[in-house]
Amino acid sequence: MALWGSGVRLPSAPPNSSSRTVAPELNSQDIQIIRDIWDHDLSLVQVWLCYKQLHINDSCTYEQALKAFLEDLAHRNKTKRYIDEMRYVLARLQHYLPGHLKLPEITTKTMWSALESAGMGETGRRKAAVFLNWAYHQRMMPVPIKVHGKPSYPRGEIQTLSNRDVASLIRVCPVIRFQRLGFTHWAVFLIPHPVEALLSSFV
Repeated sequence: MALWGSGVRLPSAPPNSSSRTVAPELNSQDIQIIRDIWDHDLSLVQVWLCYKQLHINDSCTYEQALKAFLEDLAHRNKTKRYIDEMRYVLARLQHYLPGHLKLPEITTKTMWSALESAGMGETGRRKAAVFLNWAYHQRMMPVPIKVHGKPSYPRGEIQTLSNRDVASLIRVCPVIRFQRLGFTHWAVFLIPHPVEALLSSFV
């Protein structure tokens, strides 16, 4: 008896000893499982991928993952320049990660701290995100780590309003509009001398 499906033939008897390739012998249970897989329109590749997703490689180090990632990029015919850039950025990031941690043990907080300490810009963060996303889908990490863009900070000194300016704002704006403002907005208007500003508004 022989089964056909997904382009794979299942032999019902051991292969001839003179054959160059040796196919595994399938017992009745194996054949029934494969029948069920095909009855549900699945392939063996899908089953294998599902198996790998359920078994995380919890012993994988950052260095091992990086090596596998770069090899995968080469296998997918990425340019040498792209691979070299990835290698440089990710190797630099490694210096700011705790050396004793395995890849699955790296948390979002740890990764964000390393990115900040390394001074990673937008380009570097995007490359780190690509690597982490790849590692997660390879079941090297239990949960995905999202890498956000580099936070921006205001430049220069924060200017404050004088009492006269605040008093002018209070006189111009309707009282009901000020009543709708929250505490934070009031603080912005009245700091540093709220009492003086209110008194000035009545002058």
